[in-house]
Amino acid sequence: MAATIYVALLRGINVGGNHKVPMPQLKLLFENLGHKKVATYINSGNIIFESELPTTSLESDLTNAFVEEFGFSAAILVRSIDQIKTTADGLDPLWENNSDQKTDVIFLPNDIKSPSVLKTISVDPVIDTLIYVDGAIIWHIDRSNYSRSGMNNFIKNPLYKKVTVRNCNTVRKVHEIMQSID
Repeated sequence: MAATIYVALLRGINVGGNHKVPMPQLKLLFENLGHKKVATYINSGNIIFESELPTTSLESDLTNAFVEEFGFSAAILVRSIDQIKTTADGLDPLWENNSDQKTDVIFLPNDIKSPSVLKTISVDPVIDTLIYVDGAIIWHIDRSNYSRSGMNNFIKNPLYKKVTVRNCNTVRKVHEIMQSID
């Protein structure tokens, strides 16, 4: 298999002072596992790397190595450069994550990557925009409507504990970094 550029998206690390993971140590873990061109982006668990392994092997191998290294479990979702490109291309160019707008990408684990997952999320279609794009849900809202959003209840949805979320700015930047090392 030819080498592919991937990003590993870790859930719930370095958030609110819990599950602290130093990025240099995480980068070294990936390098010690034989991955090449390893780079991290911000402190929330975005690791870009090159590997010849398939996504499914990577997720289980990385999860096991992470637990061994850091002593706790973190959900790790792996996406190829092509998958991240599709997700980034699915973002409306006018959508931002700033003081006026909130745009998040909710990455789904492989066992629930399906457009039908949208049916399990209660939103107000007048103010919330949800779009399914290849294993991810893009959510956009004007911040002035945020308190009325149906997505405020998403944390109560059983799906929430299985996903990892990045804002659109992070997704775009991760894609840019992936392209630069390809």
